[in-house]
Amino acid sequence: LRESPSWIHDIDLAMGGKFSAEVQEIAEGLGEGLTEDAAQKLWEEADKDKSGVLERKEARRLYQMVNENAVKALKQKKDEAIKDLDGQIAALEAAKKDDTQVDKLLSAFDANGDGKVEQQEFIKAAVAGYNIILDDEDKCDEPEEPDAKRRKVDEKGDFKAGDKVEIVGVPSAVGKHFNGKTAEVVSWSEERRKWVVRFKPISTVVKVENMKRV
Repeated sequence: LRESPSWIHDIDLAMGGKFSAEVQEIAEGLGEGLTEDAAQKLWEEADKDKSGVLERKEARRLYQMVNENAVKALKQKKDEAIKDLDGQIAALEAAKKDDTQVDKLLSAFDANGDGKVEQQEFIKAAVAGYNIILDDEDKCDEPEEPDAKRRKVDEKGDFKAGDKVEIVGVPSAVGKHFNGKTAEVVSWSEERRKWVVRFKPISTVVKVENMKRV
């Protein structure tokens, strides 16, 4: 069968009219599955001529709405991704001239802790991989009081490597760029008594009260 010209599709959609705002919102959950009540509401508007059969022009109208919802959702994800990357860029730029970051790089490559990075140590560390770790410490800032801090939690909380968390309430100049961002828990740092979390391609260390499970 030959595909109908696009202008015919547009006419079919115009003749069928738009779905109601309620049903458009219901259709956004079609990918995860609907409740029977929601599916019934969607059917009532999809079956425009009330024939009891979803005809091709009705299916085209439904598909176009689902397609528009998918495009809208992807555009929203794109905007969120750009915002997230902007936050990472800002944090990296703020730490560009931070000499403590140079010390951290040397420490990461100095496997035996003798204060020198020799060739074999360097090669081994480079093969294992290196990520910039931005610390959230800033003694000049007064700490905020996130909700998690008001609860009695132990130092590590109930987090573990692989968990997805949202960063909240970090007050420091560098760390605040990560507030509201989602990260993956990598490991517990005994040295800093904080969790190492990763936002590719960088990592940071965060206190448990600044982490919220997602």
